[in-house]
Amino acid sequence: MISFNPSELWPGPGPALGCGASSGYGWAWPFVAQARAHAHHTLKPRELIDQQRPHHQQPTFASTPPSHYSYSRRFPISQMSSNGEVSWDTLRRQIRTLEHTLESDITGYAKLCTSVSTAYSSNGKLSERTISESRDVEERIEDNLKQLSLQVDQIFRLLQTSSVAPTGSMTHACNRHREVLHEYERDFKRTRTSLRECEQRASLLSSVRSEISSFKSSQLASEEDRHLNDRNSINSSHRLADDVLGQAYETRYQFSNQRRTLFNSNSRMSNVIATVPGVNSLISMINSRRRRDTLILASIAGGCTFMLLLLTFR
Repeated sequence: MISFNPSELWPGPGPALGCGASSGYGWAWPFVAQARAHAHHTLKPRELIDQQRPHHQQPTFASTPPSHYSYSRRFPISQMSSNGEVSWDTLRRQIRTLEHTLESDITGYAKLCTSVSTAYSSNGKLSERTISESRDVEERIEDNLKQLSLQVDQIFRLLQTSSVAPTGSMTHACNRHREVLHEYERDFKRTRTSLRECEQRASLLSSVRSEISSFKSSQLASEEDRHLNDRNSINSSHRLADDVLGQAYETRYQFSNQRRTLFNSNSRMSNVIATVPGVNSLISMINSRRRRDTLILASIAGGCTFMLLLLTFR
């Protein structure tokens, strides 16, 4: 095996290699080319990222400890798990399985919607079996979409919480999974909306047809049937009037209860006042003082008036 320094893998006149055009070591270039080809096929994703940096930014063993390279070689992100979670490869397999399942389910759901539209266009009716089947497919697709959303969120968390920097392909794969999830959700919502519109049109048409048939049957009914219908209408009006009267009686009963409650409260207050002698005596004293003051004021006013009259006619 050819041993080489990572700083020798970059194009240009490497000073550590010492084999530029002016150094006189042109015989070393075939070995360098072989080492570069070997490194291109054997380096890990982190090292491929390092190769894309400019020459003056490349890490060396003097600035970067060997333990960093050995850790990333022994424990890539595709085999690591944080806090007991599943690994990258397991999540990718689960997501791809869910995507295949959703693709087949959404395709079948679209075909079912097409068949429903065709049946509605032909006879204007939808069978209960078709509607129940569409509901089952919708529930299954919604469950799979929820599971796929959880798996995509989990793989993004694994990518963000990993101690090793993710590669561009891993980030692109995660973004692609999220785009596929959004596409499935958009297709499912569009198909479900069209199916709901078809069901609403069928329901409206069936109600119109039932009204037309009932109108025709009422037109063809006999005189006795019409009288019976009128009698039923009158009975309905009577029941409505009875309900209104019952509500009025109930309101009157409630008012009577409130009146009795207020009367009882007044009686209790009178009893309380009668049972407290100090309050009664105080009230009587206040009343007597009011009467005395009234008499004094009246006598003074009368005396003053009498004196004025005497002085006037004297």
